[in-house]
Amino acid sequence: MSKREDILDVTEAMIRQKGYNAVSARAVAIATDIKSSSVHYYFPTKSDMVSAVVLRYTDTFMTALGNPNELINGHGDKMSMTEVKAHYISAFRNALIRDKALCLCAVLGAESGGLPEEVSNNTKAFFERNIKWLVDALESSSDQGESTNEALDANLKETLTNQAVHILAALEGAMIISQTTGGIKLFDQVAGQLTSPL
Repeated sequence: MSKREDILDVTEAMIRQKGYNAVSARAVAIATDIKSSSVHYYFPTKSDMVSAVVLRYTDTFMTALGNPNELINGHGDKMSMTEVKAHYISAFRNALIRDKALCLCAVLGAESGGLPEEVSNNTKAFFERNIKWLVDALESSSDQGESTNEALDANLKETLTNQAVHILAALEGAMIISQTTGGIKLFDQVAGQLTSPL
């Protein structure tokens, strides 16, 4: 692994555990056993370093979700809306179990008022991309038929956008509470409600 990746890994872990203000070139240098000047070589400013972490985190998360228009279930069929939601939820659940940490962008989102503009914009883009992914995936699910009615299509898009925002907000909140209380049970309760029929 390269020094640059080491720096990004350590920076991401620090933010997810203690927030943006826990990060400094000196702290990262100590954790990676390199000089502060080496950190600045790769990332001249803290904002550059954190922005790179957010971009990498977002790209990794979106890649793991897959193409929203080509989601296939275990039977080789196009996913239903319920299966799309379960697939999306599993990405958050896996991160919570594997990393034992909050979503990077949830932490930064909570601190957005004090973040540099570049970091704030990249954090915002994570949420925007997730909402768009969910809307596209739900719209492409096997439950949705083809429509030629523009008014109905616009209404569906608004409904799916509202649903996507609700799902994302519920999962981020469930992660925070689960991480704080030290258990996955509450997260699973929220997830169960999100996938149950309306």
